[in-house]
Amino acid sequence: MPYADYLYYNDVYQGKMPEADYDGLSQKASAYLNRITFNRAKNYTGDEIKDACCAVADVMLQNEGGRRLSSESVGSWSRQYKISDSDMNNLLYEAAEMYLALTGLLYSGGGR
Repeated sequence: MPYADYLYYNDVYQGKMPEADYDGLSQKASAYLNRITFNRAKNYTGDEIKDACCAVADVMLQNEGGRRLSSESVGSWSRQYKISDSDMNNLLYEAAEMYLALTGLLYSGGGR
């Protein structure tokens, strides 16, 4: 179950993605948030997790198929787009971190 449904995405977060795209990507975004929060997101009730879900889904849509220019030719004009796994991970994490940085959900260290 995604952390944020399309109603929240559209009305509160004010995203621009079509509902058909959001349904699948919000599920993937929620799985990503579970991974980076060590499943602590499942017990979090604040809106920050919903906003992070929306932001990560937006990044996933923007980068589906790769949208970064990796090469360009002039003769017989051609462009190639690619995004590395490392770049994609950074973009996803930054989108989530914007909303989760002060929640403690991203903390990966041990404590006494």
